[in-house]
Amino acid sequence: MIRRVFNVSDEMRLDCYAIANSCAGNMESIYYCLQDWVNKDGRIMFVCECNSIVRGFLVGHNIRNLARVDDLYVDRQFQRSGIGTALLRAYEDYSRKNGARIMSLQSRATKQAKD
Repeated sequence: MIRRVFNVSDEMRLDCYAIANSCAGNMESIYYCLQDWVNKDGRIMFVCECNSIVRGFLVGHNIRNLARVDDLYVDRQFQRSGIGTALLRAYEDYSRKNGARIMSLQSRATKQAKD
């Protein structure tokens, strides 16, 4: 299930940190910043949950007509299952409805992102 998150709980932050850390390694910035990004800075966050456990997440922000994906991670066990695509589509739909005409995505050099 894909849903937009308006408030990041401590449990969700730990789930997201574990996913990001397993994919990219040393992702302490996600752990320390995620709550503030969404709860205070107004970034947009979507999660994919299965049985109330986060399996993937996307954090982005919109500036005028630009939608920028800041972070996108999918649990290694669920990669190539369509979760990343579903998260991007949810964010794209939200951004279009809110005036974005351009979407930007950059990737860190990870084994998963090379393709």
